[in-house]
Amino acid sequence: MSKNENSFLALLNDKNFFFYPSDSEECCFIMYGVKGNSYIAMGDPIGRVELFEKAIEEFIEFCKKNRKKCIFYEVDHENIGAYIKNNMIVSKIGERGKVILKNFTLDGSDMRKLRHLYNHLKKDSYNFKIIPKDNLDAVLVELKSISQEWLDSKNTSEKRFSIGHFSEEYIKNFDLAILEKDGKIISFANIYGTSEKECLTLDLMRHRKGLENSIMEYFFICLIQYAKEENFNFFSLGIVPLSGIEKEWLSPYKSVENFIFHYEKHFYNFKGLKLFKDKFNPQWNPVYITYYGHSIFPLIIKDIISLSSNGLINAIRKKRQFKNQNSESKG
Repeated sequence: MSKNENSFLALLNDKNFFFYPSDSEECCFIMYGVKGNSYIAMGDPIGRVELFEKAIEEFIEFCKKNRKKCIFYEVDHENIGAYIKNNMIVSKIGERGKVILKNFTLDGSDMRKLRHLYNHLKKDSYNFKIIPKDNLDAVLVELKSISQEWLDSKNTSEKRFSIGHFSEEYIKNFDLAILEKDGKIISFANIYGTSEKECLTLDLMRHRKGLENSIMEYFFICLIQYAKEENFNFFSLGIVPLSGIEKEWLSPYKSVENFIFHYEKHFYNFKGLKLFKDKFNPQWNPVYITYYGHSIFPLIIKDIISLSSNGLINAIRKKRQFKNQNSESKG
C-alpha cells in the first residue's frame, strides 16, 4: 500500500507500468496511458520516494527511445522538485483539497450552518454506513442502477484513466460508503485509505437523480467524521481544475481554458465545486502537469482529455448533445 492517493487507479485495466529499478523488489513504478504521440503518466511515481527523481529520468529516456512525448498528469506540489531537476516544464492545472482531520469540528460559529444541517438530517433518518468490500454482492444491482441514473442525469458516459468507472469487478476492490433513506441507498462512494492511515480518499461518488446539495453535504460530513474516527490524518476532497490560477496567467493558453470549459464543463462545474468543497475548510495545494521538451501545451491537454473521456470525439459529441437538449428545453 502507498501514501499516494492515486495508487488505487493501478487497479484499472487501462494503464501500462514502468518499473524502476526493473530488477529489484525495492522499486517504484509509474503508471501511464498511451494517446496519440504521448505517454501520459497518471500522477507521481508510486513507491519509495527516494527513487522518484531517477525513475522520472529513466521514464523520460524510455519515452525518447519510443519517440513519444513525456507527460505527467496530476503531479503533487510536494514532489515537484524531482521533475524540475529533470528539466521538465511545470504548469499548474488546479488545486487538491485535503481536510486536516485533527482540526475538523462542527463546533464554532463558522460551522453553524453545517452543524444545523447535520443534526437535522440525522434526525430525519438519513443513515450513513460502511459496507466492507467482501459484502458488496448483496447491493451490486442497486449500485449499478444508481450509477447509471447518475450518468444519465449528467448526460455523460464513464470516464477513464484519472478516475475509476463503475464495473462489478472494479468496485469490489473497495469498501463502500453509502447513504440510506427509508432503507434504500440514495448515494454511494468507494473509499480508499493510503498506507499508514495518511489519507482517506474517494473515487466514484454517485447518487440518485435530483438529490439536493444539502444531502450531499451531509454525506461528506459523515465521510470526514468516519475518516477522523478511523485515525486518518487527512481526508481528500480531490482536485478542482483551474482553481488558484489567475486569469492573467491563463491568457497565453486561452485556447486551453476555452477547450476545458466548453467541452468539459457539463461534466464538472469547477467554480461551484470549489465553493462546495470550501465549506469543509480544506487545505489547498497546487497540482501540476509536467512535460519534457518543446511540446505544445494545448495539444497536451487535448491528449489528456481524449484519454480520460474515452476519446476526444466522444467528449465533443457529448457536449453537442448537451447543448442541443438545452436548446430544445429553452424552446
